[in-house]
Amino acid sequence: MSPREFEVLYLLAQRPNWVIPKKNIYCSVWGSNYYDDQIPYKTVEHVVWKIRKKMGHDIIETLINVGYRLKKM
Repeated sequence: MSPREFEVLYLLAQRPNWVIPKKNIYCSVWGSNYYDDQIPYKTVEHVVWKIRKKMGHDIIETLINVGYRLKKM
């Protein structure tokens, strides 16, 4: 697992079942403060896709137009 993948997973694991918006994930992991229209959401989506590919598709839930959450196991 890459460092960025681990950071995203760790961020989600700190609050399982809480929805974390893509903007918050991006700003926390990449350390950049962008306005909503400037955030490269595809970056977050790609990292989440890579985590799912490695750990299973059921681990992270997508809430469309809201964000992501780690399912409690």
